[in-house]
Parts: sequence; structure tokens; C-alpha cells
Amino acid sequence: MSVKFDPREFDGTMGALQQFTPPTLRNAGMAAALICARHTVKTKLIADNPPFLNRRTGTLVRSVSASPRSVLASDRVLASFGTRLGYGYRHEVGGTFTEIVHAHHVAPHVRRAHARKAPGGRRVWVSESRVDSYWVAQYSVVRVYRRRAMFATALEEKRDVAPAAVAASMRLLMEKGKVPTTGMIVKAVGANA
Repeated sequence: MSVKFDPREFDGTMGALQQFTPPTLRNAGMAAALICARHTVKTKLIADNPPFLNRRTGTLVRSVSASPRSVLASDRVLASFGTRLGYGYRHEVGGTFTEIVHAHHVAPHVRRAHARKAPGGRRVWVSESRVDSYWVAQYSVVRVYRRRAMFATALEEKRDVAPAAVAASMRLLMEKGKVPTTGMIVKAVGANA
């Protein structure tokens, strides 16, 4: 058995690898960030999970879902996900925060003061007062947030995703001969993620 080695083919293959490796690694970073963001939304923000928010809050869920980024630096790939919403940060780190409540308008409403039980168990309002609309001036309030560490725990749970994404992206690059898309990498890592 003999192996034929052509240095020109080797140089061509190495040139293609050098050309396609940076965007492939950038897509691998994006895939890892996307998998971590999906995991955070699914298990920390929507699922019934007591230490976390447990709310289907559209704003925070959309913010985290739209956040994955991947940037190719000179010697590394920087991938990130998270939120720019202030209350997401406050829930993540916990602590005491002073918040500003902006001036707002309160619409006319009926204030019910006292209720008593009528025959048949029905509640009857004894005292009602009509409140006209009014404006509330801006004020500050001090709120205490419990630390929930949604993003830190998601990263800890998915710490093997980034190496798996890099391995899958390089394997796909060698198999296909072109830069794999983020979707292809997510699909390849999906069974392990």
C-alpha cells in the first residue's frame, strides 16, 4: 500500500482552512451563545422553576432571545448572551436598589373601602368613593431583590456547549468544504446540548 502526497494539494487545503476557520469559529461561538440563551429562556424564565422568575414575561424573554452575539477578535471568539434590561440585571445579582418611578397619570376609578357579607354569602360594598383622575409626581423607591443567578446557572449547566460547538463546526467545515451556518452547528450540537 502506498500513499501519494502532493504538496500543492496540501498547501491548497491549508489555505482553504486558514480562510474558512475564522468565520467558522465565529459561527460556533454564535451557536454556543444561542444554545445557552434558549436554555435560559426555557428553564429559567418560562418553566415552573421556584428559584427563578417563573413568569412568561414577554419583554425579558424577547430580550434574552434576541441577545446572542459572536464577535471575532484578533486571537479569540467572544460570544455572549444576556439582557440589557435593568430588572434582569437586578434579579441576576440581587441586592438593594433605588429605582425611579416616573411621573404618571392615574385614571378615574372607584375605591371600595368596606365590604360585608349579605345573605347568601355575597359580598356587598358598604362604602364606595369615586376618585377622579390625578397625576403622581416622580419619586424614588428602594426595592430589595433576591439573587436568582439565571444566567450564571445556565452557563454552568451548559459549560460543555462551547467546545462541542467548535468541534462540530470544524467537523462540518471538513465534511462540507464550506463555512457551516449557525443553524447547522446548533443542529449538530443539539443532541448533546
